Amino acid sequence: MSIERRAPSQGQLEFSVALPTSSSSLLEDPLSAYDLGSRTSTPFPSTADALIARLRLESGLGVPTLNLFLDILHHPEFKLEEITLNDASEIDIAVANHRLNMQRVREGIVPSRPFSSSGAENEKHSSLGEVPFPILERILDSIATDPELVDEPLQPQIPLVDAPERQREDCLRSLALVHRSWTVPSQQRLAARIVARSPLAILRLLRSPLPGRHTRELVVALGDVWNHGYHFGSIDAPARPGEVEIDLCNLLKRLPKLRGLTLKESGLREDMLLPVISQINTLESLSWHCAHGYPSCDFAYLADALQRLPKLTVLEISGWSFHAASGALAGAHLRRQLTELRICISPGDMQLNRVGWLLQALAVDSRRTKLTLDITLIGTLRIAEVFRLYPGAQEALANLDTLHLINKGGFVEFNLAQARTLLQACSGARHLHIQGQTAPVTEFLDIIPSTTEELCFSWFDMWMSPWNLVERHLPELVRNERMKKLKKIVIFNYEIPFYRAPVEENGDPVSHPCPDAQEACNQQGIELDLWSRPPDWRSV
Repeated sequence: MSIERRAPSQGQLEFSVALPTSSSSLLEDPLSAYDLGSRTSTPFPSTADALIARLRLESGLGVPTLNLFLDILHHPEFKLEEITLNDASEIDIAVANHRLNMQRVREGIVPSRPFSSSGAENEKHSSLGEVPFPILERILDSIATDPELVDEPLQPQIPLVDAPERQREDCLRSLALVHRSWTVPSQQRLAARIVARSPLAILRLLRSPLPGRHTRELVVALGDVWNHGYHFGSIDAPARPGEVEIDLCNLLKRLPKLRGLTLKESGLREDMLLPVISQINTLESLSWHCAHGYPSCDFAYLADALQRLPKLTVLEISGWSFHAASGALAGAHLRRQLTELRICISPGDMQLNRVGWLLQALAVDSRRTKLTLDITLIGTLRIAEVFRLYPGAQEALANLDTLHLINKGGFVEFNLAQARTLLQACSGARHLHIQGQTAPVTEFLDIIPSTTEELCFSWFDMWMSPWNLVERHLPELVRNERMKKLKKIVIFNYEIPFYRAPVEENGDPVSHPCPDAQEACNQQGIELDLWSRPPDWRSV
């Protein structure tokens, strides 16, 4: 329901109302409000009372909000003709602009002291604020890109590789407070990548001057959005369906140069977000994890939105498994523009259309393309059938540069057959990473593409160290004439930190676990890396 305010006539407030289609019958009775819960229409003394009652009964406004609204209407200074607001988002924009103006005023209070042309004088009067701007920018850029700094707290699922973390946001905020001349460049880096971890964080961002033309990436990681609520002072008003999505849409509209968007499991309504996301013409990377596998709309709506993003090159999606894709996918192709694709396959035959449709969007030209495919829950999906229905998918795999194949449950029976079929199609791959619950070494050695230059195996069975598999099978592989292009082999094992840490009583390090494999690699000029720290679990 929407209410349109009009100028008062003879001291009375007048409204015109547009009712939802479900309440169209109420147009005959302007003095009533329809209760969706009990499906009954309740009469009220006046049309104004009925219109206000509909805010509660039909739109679901909470009691504190409605009482505040009534207080405003009854306030003696309230004049309807003075209202200039047309949309609630204008309030957040006004707050953000005011805070930006206040910041500019604070920055301009103390004039900058000019640099002295004399070296001695410059040394005498030097201060933190007088760091040459190019040097300051390099310092800030190094912080903004420092791989040792993190933007999100680590979610420790592999405790053996946990380490103290330093937050990039904290570092940049501290630098912004060092000197007023550092504030703006620090905040620009701070605004470049924004992470929102709660509905309240999105609301604060709407009223902050940070989001804007300097924002290149937005990460929305709300967890289960309905377990978090908005908090206005002492009033605890939980978020209602649609509120968070509206705020997020308003935030996205303020980011004209957004390049990367990540939506982690959050329970957000996809049908409300897709129309806005599809209009972000600058978007190059989209990562969307649908919460609990129950999206609010069909996969075809996502497909339609993807086709409207002209610069999209990196795509990651998961959790769209329980809604069947409509036949619209058959005639609607995504341009061959993706250089990186990450898919998590879930059970169900309907995945066949989605996987094939997405694979054929991988570029087949000279650009290096990457595919990360999680087939842990592959269900009944048959890769050969995907290739038959979507020949463009097989062509894309033949031109693939990097393949990261994941199976957290182990490569056994049905999914092993699908994984082998997929790997054999990647005939030109140069970088290959196979990841499993147990060591995925023996299942694929016979079909590794001859074009492979870097080969990685990883497993996260934390109770076994099957180094004997590496020791037994790698020497034969590296000596094989078919693998002449192989330059590097990496074995990631999540228990390495505990394996290598102990030393013998005399101080000697632990013995090499795979001496024969190491010798064979040395003879062939291949680098063998058994000790690299495993990848961050968040990137797997």
